[in-house]
Amino acid sequence: MMTSCEDHNFPCQNPDYGDFDKIAATELAKPIAANVLVNESEFCMMIPVNEDWVIGDLNHSLFLKTLRGQSGLYHLWVDYEACGDHGTHTMVCAYVGKGPPENRVASHIKTKWPRSSFLYATFTPMENRLAK
Repeated sequence: MMTSCEDHNFPCQNPDYGDFDKIAATELAKPIAANVLVNESEFCMMIPVNEDWVIGDLNHSLFLKTLRGQSGLYHLWVDYEACGDHGTHTMVCAYVGKGPPENRVASHIKTKWPRSSFLYATFTPMENRLAK
């Protein structure tokens, strides 16, 4: 019997980051592994973007406040597929940006992010040069 991820043809187990890791090892003095960027972020949360989902003052500004004054690489994600057999969720990265995330993510929410979608964000602090 096939697992649900195999049946729906999406990789929920052991994703292949080899291409990214190979380029990072070649191009960077201190390479960072793709797995660290996308799966081990210190900052990872669902951020409310639809006013109907906000309770009191728990809007996106409050969630992003913890990133004030920081700079690095941020990823904005949408939920893609769930695998009940492995208990995992596969996310698709819709946007990658660099710089101070508090203002930039807030700008994406106001001008680009669909109100009907959930927004998930990860952030990895790093020097501007490495983020480029």
